[in-house]
Amino acid sequence: MDINASVLEDAATHLKRDGFAIVRGCLDATWLRRLVDEYEARVVPFKHSFEIRRERHGAEGEDGLARVVHISNMHELPGLAHLAADWRLLKVASACLSNKGVRPIINIELFDKPPLGNSSTATPPHQDNFYFKASEPGIALWIALDDMDDSSGTLRYVLGSHLAGLRVHEWDWGPAGFAKNIYDYGDADDDMERSAGHLDPGDVVVHHGLTIHHASANLTAKRRRAVTINYVAEHVAHSIADDLYQPALVFHIMGESQLKAAAPKWPERQVLASTAVQCALARPQSSSIPGRVSFEDDQLVLNVRGCLEEAIEALVCSGHAVLGRRCDSHQTSIAASEKAANHNGVWILRDDVLEGIWIQASCGAFVDICSPVSLRKVEQPDTAAVVEQHAAAGMLCDGLHGVYKKQLTSFQCSWPPQQIGLHSDEGDSGATATERLIQEATVQAPRQLVWHREATSTATVLRLEGRLGWWVVSGSWWGRVVGREDHDIVKRVGCKSLWHLISTYSQDLGLDENAVIQGCQAIFGRVEEPGILRILQSLDPSQVGSLFLDGSSKWLIRAERDILKESWSALDWRVIDGHSGLATLGISGRLKRKPAGPPTSK
Repeated sequence: MDINASVLEDAATHLKRDGFAIVRGCLDATWLRRLVDEYEARVVPFKHSFEIRRERHGAEGEDGLARVVHISNMHELPGLAHLAADWRLLKVASACLSNKGVRPIINIELFDKPPLGNSSTATPPHQDNFYFKASEPGIALWIALDDMDDSSGTLRYVLGSHLAGLRVHEWDWGPAGFAKNIYDYGDADDDMERSAGHLDPGDVVVHHGLTIHHASANLTAKRRRAVTINYVAEHVAHSIADDLYQPALVFHIMGESQLKAAAPKWPERQVLASTAVQCALARPQSSSIPGRVSFEDDQLVLNVRGCLEEAIEALVCSGHAVLGRRCDSHQTSIAASEKAANHNGVWILRDDVLEGIWIQASCGAFVDICSPVSLRKVEQPDTAAVVEQHAAAGMLCDGLHGVYKKQLTSFQCSWPPQQIGLHSDEGDSGATATERLIQEATVQAPRQLVWHREATSTATVLRLEGRLGWWVVSGSWWGRVVGREDHDIVKRVGCKSLWHLISTYSQDLGLDENAVIQGCQAIFGRVEEPGILRILQSLDPSQVGSLFLDGSSKWLIRAERDILKESWSALDWRVIDGHSGLATLGISGRLKRKPAGPPTSK
């Protein structure tokens, strides 16, 4: 069935308010029951006992063993193994997780309440995120396989308990003996209990990772089975406590339609990784990407048809890394925005969380930096804090819906180089230039950044030779961003953030934290006098307050034509706009140009 948008909206609303919601008739129960029956007949007799919990001191099943209560890690049957990538379940999960991309945490599980079961088949009160410890709790999709109600042990929830945080869990030494139990579960919890009620096969109950729930034994003469899939929003998948639950793959680009990654060693982890990739391509919040996942020897192979860039972006958003494509290029051709002159000048960002400087030339070239305010309050910030900063350089360009910052080089390593939309607020007709605002929609923050124009002035623009870098001077303000060198592996990696790359892939890619951070430079400040430049903001917080150009040990040397050399390094800068402003940098007069003419004979 196709899931109506209003059904998804209702489910998300109820989940947010109550901690659980029900989506009726979500799946074809006949098809799913047939798969589970096949699994029970073909796989369970040979499955390791560690992954099967059985009833204690109860009746025997048809196999002569105690009856099954719970099966974990159901990866052996493909139809079940990849159920988490079913588009209907992904739509429900995404809608209930704020319309974000989602990933399964573990392989599918089966919960069985055998007929006329004893107390060992009961499930004690608990919260799922006690086990997973995700930084943002996910959800469970509990899919009914049999007709059930309260008498057969359907789930019971403590209404609104997801809003009260994580409770203390202790080992349950009682008959159940398979889970931790909320031992202070009391009368107040009983008063707020609500049952999922009667469920038909194919109904799905969604509950929050912090919602307290439990289930009693099945007191009827019929079976009560359900399969469960746990999801988290893909941007927090790396925060799960156990690395078993967070497949992080490094993909290599193999031509125009294929990507390969080293597959996890264990079969159950291969299945989870494959399913996670399928979920990334399905993109329930937008159009899906056609692709096929397979295994060749020790490689996970992803074949896509005519949509390699979209597949790379989906994988990166899902927390994987992609190696082999340059994220920027010296040959990149950028058409400047016709409206670039409307945004020229110096823009300042200051609020309770972030501070930043954005310097814009009328030709379209820009440099900017954005740092957490808290970074200045720490004497020796750790790596995670330093890489929260954002710095970029590039050109403004015109897009379908307005003006965009197109980044040619960036401190972060997102894929592809971002285009960030800008919205101008001109204010009243009598507003001055300094009252104009820019609202910047950015993926770095869950809110819009509001920049205030500080000043306007004719800008001087320098572009780095042989390496991506921009230097813009506007009045007494200046800023420069230097991109990574060609041999820097980070330049060829697509990843959702620099910290994710360092924390997740350092071992796989042989990364050195300090080298990764220092591979890209961004410094901004004021001109105190010609040739004397002081740093106000930098990706390296230790530089703040020091002189960048001091006129004695560090200065710029004019070379032939439009080239300026740094006295302390091998970097050369080409002047591409605003020669008249070079005096600010300590360069006097206009650069001399050699007159064109016929070659002279020797």
